[in-house]
Amino acid sequence: MAGLDLTQTIIKQIPIPDTKSFEKELVYMGEKATIEKHINSRIRMLYASNQRLDNLFADVSI
Repeated sequence: MAGLDLTQTIIKQIPIPDTKSFEKELVYMGEKATIEKHINSRIRMLYASNQRLDNLFADVSI
């Protein structure tokens, strides 16, 4: 493949989970929370040293 062309056709083929599936609760590393909260907390950990995102994470309930 010579290059990557993200057309609407390609984007429409990307599988996207139903938003209700992120509300499911599960236990991960001893903590029970929704899948959304688990994902958000991991993203917050990855970007903890990036001060530009402090306001974003202050607005998100994690």
